[in-house]
This record gives sequence, C-alpha cells and structure tokens, in this order.
Amino acid sequence: MTGPRFLGLRGTITLRIIGACPEAFLMRLVNSGVRFRNYRKEDELTAYLVIPAEKLSTARAAAKKTMCQLEIAGVSGLIPGIRAMGRRILLPIWLVLLTLGVFWLQGHMLFFQVEGNTTLPDLMILDALEQCGVGFFTPEDQVDLNLLKNQMISRLPELSFLTINHHGPIAQVVVREREEKPILAGSAAPANILAAKDGLITSVTATGGSQVIRPGDLVTKGQLLISGVTNLDKTLMISRAEGEVYARTWNATNAVTADELAYKRRTGRETRVFAVTFGKKKIKFYKTSGISYGNYDKMTTEKPLTLPGGYTLPASLTVTVFREYTVESMPVDKAAAEVLLEQCARQQLLGSMTAGSIQSVRQRVRQENGCYRLSGMAECQEEIGTVVEIKD
Repeated sequence: MTGPRFLGLRGTITLRIIGACPEAFLMRLVNSGVRFRNYRKEDELTAYLVIPAEKLSTARAAAKKTMCQLEIAGVSGLIPGIRAMGRRILLPIWLVLLTLGVFWLQGHMLFFQVEGNTTLPDLMILDALEQCGVGFFTPEDQVDLNLLKNQMISRLPELSFLTINHHGPIAQVVVREREEKPILAGSAAPANILAAKDGLITSVTATGGSQVIRPGDLVTKGQLLISGVTNLDKTLMISRAEGEVYARTWNATNAVTADELAYKRRTGRETRVFAVTFGKKKIKFYKTSGISYGNYDKMTTEKPLTLPGGYTLPASLTVTVFREYTVESMPVDKAAAEVLLEQCARQQLLGSMTAGSIQSVRQRVRQENGCYRLSGMAECQEEIGTVVEIKD
C-alpha cells in the first residue's frame, strides 16, 4: 500500500526490511496509520520502502512484533540531514570544548599538595589558606604570594616561610616551619665532647649533657661522645657537655738516634789575644787570620780599666781565648741505644695523653743508614674526650 507522495522539512527515511514475511510488516504499518511509498522487494526475504522520519519508532515497534529486522538505508529531508550532520560534527565540537575547558582550568587551583611541614598537619595549613582566600577554584593570578605569606605566618606562627608552585591545576604549597631556639643552660659556652682519637670505649662518665656512646663501642677520631644538646619534651636545651671517656687505644711508637757518638777532644793548644775599647772605638792587638786551628772554641771576657784608688777609666780590656779541639767519634752500643730509644718513645707517648697509662708495648730496634731506629705499637688505656664548643 502506498500513500500520497510526501516531502517536507521533516524528511523521510528509507528502510531495509529483512524477514520471512515482509508483507506482515506492511500490514502492521498500515494498521498503525503509517503511510509509506516506493515499496519494492529485492528478494523473498528483503524489501525496501520509504516512511516519514517521525514514524521510525512506530516502524521499529511493528518490525519487532512481526519478527523482522530493520536497517536504515538512507535519509533525506532537511531535519534528518541536520541530525545526521550533527552526529558527524558532535565529537570534534566536544573535543574543542574539552580543550578550551582544560586551558581554562589550568589557571585555577583544583588540587592542593602540602610539602615541608613536620609538625603542622596538612589540614591545618589548608584551613588557614582558605581563611586567607585561597582554596578550591581560586585563580592563580589573583594570589599575591608576599601578602599570603605574611597572612599565613600571622595565622600560624609556627611557619617561617610559604610559597605556592603551580603545576597546572595542582597547587604545590611549600612551607618551612620555624626552628625553636634552644634554651642555653648555664653561663659557660655550650660544647660537645668529641673523640680525640680512635679507640674502644671502656668507661663513660657524663656529668653534663647527654651520653651518646657506651662501653664496648668502637669510635673514630672526631666522633660525638657526649652531646651538649638535650631534647626535653620537644624543646632543645644546649649546655656544656662534661665528663670523662676512657678507651683502649693503639698508638705507633717511633724514635731515632745515631749509631755513633761525636765528641770534642781538646788538644791543649790555645791562643790569647787582646783588644782595648775606648768609647765606640776598639783597638785590636792581633789579627784573626793568625789563628791556625781547624776547630776551636772562642771565649771572650771584658774588664774595665781602673787606676789605683778605684778610679775607672772610660776604657775596657777585652781578652779572647782560642782553644783548639778535634772531633772524635765512638760507636754507640746497641743495648744502650735501645734503652735510650725506649725511654724517648715512652716519654713521647705519655706526653700525648691527657690521662691514662701504657698497657703493653711491642717494638723493635733496627740499625740502618747510620742510626738506630725504633718502631712499634703500644696499647694504652687513656682519656680520649676533647671539648669542642658548639658554634651557632
């Protein structure tokens, strides 16, 4: 059945009907009051027809009841054309709108991330920011960081610094908390006790400050032994560390002496020369070049000239004695050298200690290059703590 030809703004739709009995579908359309045209069969199971675009839902209901399948083969008319074109351009429009929205959101704060806080909770910092006018959806260009920093420090005195770094819609809030000034205890300069040398701790007596190490610990030179900084319920107190720290230490010993002893042997030959001094003028009665000795000692004495009766003249007599000697040498006994070197090494070792004693020594003496050389290792029990002032 075909109805009168119809065209218009509402348009038409060409349907492909697939089913065992397309004619049953046609009867259902007629009974539903749907006009159609250009009906043609392609084969026993397939037919085509054209219906008004607004009757598509009715046609689909009829197809469902007659167990037929509908496919849209074509669309004509102004309104359906616009709808079809709208489907094709809808996605690009949405993409453009989405891109514009993302660019617009880039300049607003949507998410907040707090960094640098240790005692203040994130929520407290964010609440203070909101009270200062910075919160969700706040434009970046409306935030004066200097003013915000002063407002935040005024609200949260625990803060010493605040800034906001923008990463798109993410606002990174970077803070630094104010460090509490430690309490200085006593009038003496605050100080720590550090290790003066490496050793194995044997005893610790801390009368001031906080003990950091315990007996049995191995320590290295410069390591903290007794701290002048004490933590009292989240408050730092700085004082002067006091105490004694003893440790077993191992110290190298070294000493050197010549294997021959040089000494002077006088020959008994001597020469005396004289000179008289008047004020600043000196008259010599000898020539220095006249002394032919290779090695000699020179001794000079000066006596004022006096007249009988005790009158002293403005002159003096200088007597110089030249005594000849030769340089002799004798070998040093190794046993004597060992005793001398051991005493020297012991004195050096004890002199390097603040307090303590030598527990054991292992050393040997070698003769080489014209000398006796002592080298070894000494185990000591000594006080190794040294006081170092704490700088600001």
